[in-house]
Amino acid sequence: MRSVGGRSCILAVIVSLALPVASSLARVWTSSNGLFKMEAELLAFDGKTAKLKMETGQALSIPIERLSAEDQAYLKKTHPDGLEEKKSGAPSPKEKKAPAGSRAEGVSLEVVSFTITRSTKPQPGSAGARGGRESGMIMFGPGAPGTHVRLLLSSPGKKIIGLDEAHSKIASCTDDKGTDLTKAAEKQKSPFAGKPMLRIDEGGESASMELDQPQIPAAGAAKIELKGELQVQFGEGEKSEDVADVALTKGTTIAAGSLALKIEDARPRDMGDTKMSVALESQTPMLSIKKILFLNAAGQEIATQDMGSGTFGRGKQMTYQRMIGLGEAVDRATVRIVAYERTDTASVPVNLEFGLGL
Repeated sequence: MRSVGGRSCILAVIVSLALPVASSLARVWTSSNGLFKMEAELLAFDGKTAKLKMETGQALSIPIERLSAEDQAYLKKTHPDGLEEKKSGAPSPKEKKAPAGSRAEGVSLEVVSFTITRSTKPQPGSAGARGGRESGMIMFGPGAPGTHVRLLLSSPGKKIIGLDEAHSKIASCTDDKGTDLTKAAEKQKSPFAGKPMLRIDEGGESASMELDQPQIPAAGAAKIELKGELQVQFGEGEKSEDVADVALTKGTTIAAGSLALKIEDARPRDMGDTKMSVALESQTPMLSIKKILFLNAAGQEIATQDMGSGTFGRGKQMTYQRMIGLGEAVDRATVRIVAYERTDTASVPVNLEFGLGL
């Protein structure tokens, strides 16, 4: 999976949704401080730790003291002797079912630009000849052959926090000559073709989205039609939790409710106002986190700068990372986790038609 700077490639967010429950062990779980909620299925319980399976398929082990008193009482009442995890090779119906998000009100989607790139043969000795398709690598993005469409998603008064890529789909992209622009030769197939890639603008009320399709319109085509559906994630309000006296060194774990963050890297920087960088990673999505702040020993907030985020891995083995720049180099700090008080996923239909002007 690719990840570039502020471009969001996040597959899912921990949210509390009113979804039909496919398993009697699935429910909404709440952290001990009420800051985080997630819908998940209980896989196992040994009296001290609950193993939960989220909508993304990711399994998460949580000590029961990090769960709410209500959740702890539920576990002790329904599973006083514990629960052993059942092994199953087949996915449950819940894993296959896309979330039935409500329709997003007041949200618009429009085409703002497109680029058509014909296939070009790299010159001998060029970077393309050395590392392009001739050497087996797959190109993607605006420089690759195909049709590249940029969309603008606008949601006045609503904060966009991400896109559920697992359940968002462009069902068709065709020209008026009947050409399927999503089709590619086997050797040209890219894992990113046809997948919407989201970049959230400052303020969060709009986001740009890029679609890379491997084919170009047929000769004489006058327009392109896009159809599909997006599952857009929104957040509102905020709650915060302080984790005191955190050592800003590689390997330190920061426990914030049911979400565990690990410092993957921390080092001094000399980049203008940025004097230090801290890379945080988690095995669960971090989109429910609105911002992460750092306070020095005097309790003063250190100026921070978002240096990008990324998602790495494949399938269920995903790692989510966020890089933060600090305006002061410190060995220890109080870490303030500010999370959205409420999160929601809503459906945005894609039914667009635009002229080529060729």
